[in-house]
Amino acid sequence: MIAKQVILSLVLLFGGAVTIFAVVQNGKSSKSDDVPEQVVTTTQVPARPVAVPLTADVETEEKILSQKRKQRELYNQQLAKEADALLSEQEHARMLALDKAKQETSPTTQSQISADNASKSEMIAMPVVQTRPEAVEAARVTEQKRVAEQKAAQERQLAEQKSKEVANKETNHTKQDKQAEKSTMQIKTKSKPATSNDTSNKGRHTVTKGDTLSGLSRTYGVPVSVLAAANDMNRHDALLLGRIITIPSSSSTDKIKQDAQQTRRSAQNNASTVKSETKSEQKADNTAVAYNYSVQVAISSDKAKVDEVVKKYRAAGYQVSTSQTSRGIRVLIGSADSYDEANAIRQKLAKDSRVDASGAWVKKLEK
Repeated sequence: MIAKQVILSLVLLFGGAVTIFAVVQNGKSSKSDDVPEQVVTTTQVPARPVAVPLTADVETEEKILSQKRKQRELYNQQLAKEADALLSEQEHARMLALDKAKQETSPTTQSQISADNASKSEMIAMPVVQTRPEAVEAARVTEQKRVAEQKAAQERQLAEQKSKEVANKETNHTKQDKQAEKSTMQIKTKSKPATSNDTSNKGRHTVTKGDTLSGLSRTYGVPVSVLAAANDMNRHDALLLGRIITIPSSSSTDKIKQDAQQTRRSAQNNASTVKSETKSEQKADNTAVAYNYSVQVAISSDKAKVDEVVKKYRAAGYQVSTSQTSRGIRVLIGSADSYDEANAIRQKLAKDSRVDASGAWVKKLEK
């Protein structure tokens, strides 16, 4: 390929050199032809029968010489123009040869450019595809069902977690009560006095540094929940120094246990009641907004056209209804509780040759 380019360049240069040589030789021949004409004119002057003064001959010669000089200048200018034109053509041919060589040496670039142009033309010519309204409606219904199922699953998980937490709390209370009873039995078997405070003040204990409800529970053999309930405290509250803690007796301990159990049961009942109320509210929300489906065949702001369409469908035996919208009067055919039933009506309209239902689609409406 490079050898072809070199040969083409040499041919062009050789052709230009030959052309310039021919132009120069043509100029020389024209100059040589002008010299004899001068001689002829000079020789013919004395042959005239009329004698002309010398001054007139000199003026005539000067005029003739000036004319020839002008002719030679014009001729030389014409030759220069032709030479410039030839050189510009050669330069243009050389540039074309170089461009062609570049294209041949890098074909991938040209193919990429053509591929890009083809892709652009395809993008421009590609038609816009619009989703049909019934497909959009079906997708929206599916999405609503999925969201409702996720919400129900989350609520079930929350209810299970709450029930597990309640069960764990009851288990912890039972374990603590058993530990308190065990410590009480150990204290009774050892027959030792509890503390000096218990002997001095029966049923009361003054909080000292390091006292906790769990420690007092082990000391006096009373469950932590009973101590907290007898003193209007939470089982996790800290004890203040100098505070007097009431130590319930065995009879009051049983009563407090019963009250605590009754409180937990009422709390569980309230939780179940709240859960049932939440479910009933969800069901009410699901059934509050009811929808039906119909087939929309036309919509227009021109009442005359709407009346004509209604008359045509009623003549064909269909149930027709209209409703006012922001875009105009909407013409609806039939009414169904599900999308499938309304779609069956639309297919029936499409097969009916008495009406033109080419633009009909399923419309979801609130009852």
